[in-house]
Amino acid sequence: MRRIDAHHHLWEVDSGHHPMLFAAPVARFWGNSAELRGHYDVEAFMADARAAGVIASVHVEAGFTPPDGEARAMQTVADAHGFPQAFLTRIDLAAADAGARISADAAFANWRGIRITTEWPGDPALERPARTSFADAGWRHGYIALDAAGGVADIMLWPEQLAEAAALAQDFPGTPIVIEHFALADGNPAWADGMARLAACRNVAVKLSGPGLVRRDWSADTIRPMILRLLDLFGSDRLMIGSNAPVDLVMADYPTIVARFDSAIQDLPDTDRQALWHDTAARIYRIAGES
Repeated sequence: MRRIDAHHHLWEVDSGHHPMLFAAPVARFWGNSAELRGHYDVEAFMADARAAGVIASVHVEAGFTPPDGEARAMQTVADAHGFPQAFLTRIDLAAADAGARISADAAFANWRGIRITTEWPGDPALERPARTSFADAGWRHGYIALDAAGGVADIMLWPEQLAEAAALAQDFPGTPIVIEHFALADGNPAWADGMARLAACRNVAVKLSGPGLVRRDWSADTIRPMILRLLDLFGSDRLMIGSNAPVDLVMADYPTIVARFDSAIQDLPDTDRQALWHDTAARIYRIAGES
């Protein structure tokens, strides 16, 4: 089984590039930011990944500061270590310089697109990213620049926001969209309808990642029904597995995460399992030699 980890982060406690590691603890929907104050650099990731047979990875931004320095920093890591083979940066598409930022990041060999995180509902005391409206004209101006650059739009959002994402996918059918973390399936009935709408858009894929963000005691049994439902909707060629390390390492170690996913999909045909673990991510993120 060839494996690509389609979703992970890296950070160094003493680098100064991740304020959340040294700022006052903040309550978030999945837990407390203080839980993430461990060092997880590329060497730590590679030790975890290689032991699990992971041969390539997709690094996803995680609040790198300053944002316009992340592409250069990640390319430097990739050039030195061979990992990650693809990375996503953070760019505010509503900002006046969004187009220039996209062009600058796209100049780096391993850049593949950006990550978009939307506001989550619930307790107003919890830390939230800025509200993203996919219909906002200014925001869409930046999205057009992403489309022109051939970038992927990774989106972390909640079930009630899926219909809006489907409308975006329909309006920009040439831009690959990857919905992260099972669309944070939290029992909201909007999930089923929203995922069905997204499945009708051929440019949309889904990451089977981050189950610990919604249910910290997740297991192969708790995720298997969602995986089977998503297979029915999207097919294995539009689904991919990611560890969400080191965030999900708070709930389970790397070997356990891999083993749980393996157990959840053990009854699938080999071609489907290979697509989930490798082929889909290799194609969408254009990982050379792995498609």
